[in-house]
Amino acid sequence: MITIRPSDIIMNAIYSAALIAAFAGFLAGCSPSPSPDIAEQALRRQIESESKGQIALVGFKKTDGQKFEEMGVQGYKLDFEADIEFGASGVWRCQDHLTYGHAGLTWVLKPASQSVMGQVADSTAGGIPVTRATRAKIGGQMTGEKKESGWVFSVGETRILAQSETSATAPAATEADSFAAEAEKKERQQIGKNPEAVKLIDFKKIDCRKTDVNGVQGYRLEFEMEIEMLVDEVMDSQEIKAGERVKIAAHLNGTKGENGWVLVPMKPSDARVLAHTPGVKPKASPEESRKLCIQNLVEIDAAKQQWALELNKGPKDKPASADLLPFLGRGANAVFPVCPAGGTYSINAIDASPTCSIPGHALQ
Repeated sequence: MITIRPSDIIMNAIYSAALIAAFAGFLAGCSPSPSPDIAEQALRRQIESESKGQIALVGFKKTDGQKFEEMGVQGYKLDFEADIEFGASGVWRCQDHLTYGHAGLTWVLKPASQSVMGQVADSTAGGIPVTRATRAKIGGQMTGEKKESGWVFSVGETRILAQSETSATAPAATEADSFAAEAEKKERQQIGKNPEAVKLIDFKKIDCRKTDVNGVQGYRLEFEMEIEMLVDEVMDSQEIKAGERVKIAAHLNGTKGENGWVLVPMKPSDARVLAHTPGVKPKASPEESRKLCIQNLVEIDAAKQQWALELNKGPKDKPASADLLPFLGRGANAVFPVCPAGGTYSINAIDASPTCSIPGHALQ
């Protein structure tokens, strides 16, 4: 007969618990490390948010990593090096802890201050002059926490490892870059105010140089841009149809005031059309085609009545399409309207409405 003592049961339970704990520890040690991509995205979001898109993360490399556990929660410390690029010239206030309330580097990029107080504030916040399109190499550590939804990383200690050469020794060049960036921003904003009429495709800086007008110093930015017209428009004495793309050469002038750059509004004469090409115009629906066709018929009928009035024509007189071109209100390069659905127009006599060959395309 086998006798089981209570002490044996207790020892077996302790031994089993130890095995389970050891196995759990083994599984935790074998659990996969978090992807560095998760940490990279967390750093990218913080940089873009604090800099308002003026500083970009352009490179990221994990240099070391170590798992840990605190209070039953899995964690991961990730060491990294990264490259950032400045989207504008100014002062990188890399230690602006009062604004953002965290240690390590901060990502505040501001225009260079012209006032003494502003320069003191920049210096207090660790201000470093930077130039647009230059880069800096940073390093630091991020801490990850394993949650039900996955790994979540926060940015910890960060520091500058190296900074690419800037043009701080050439203030005029830096100032020119600053003006060019501001002028481009303002032009994009101006075009963005009329999204139903025009769409900006590309903006390219050609030259930016210093000017001196009656003792007032400033800058002149020469640029080219490509736009897509969403409505018919006359530009530089050329008729541009909706859907066509236009390449324009233009310039903007400005001076520096106490609160930043003051731009001179661009006049139509400041821009010239270099080229325009037909765009791909989306095909209209049957109902849209019908409405556009009826609009064309209204224009044709109005032109007929004006033609008859000015030339003393009778009710049975019938004009040709060429006769109506000057009365269509489409400028010197006017073309006769075309049915968007491919129908054929009949102008008819003055006492009859113009018609389209497609059923339903008719004046009421």
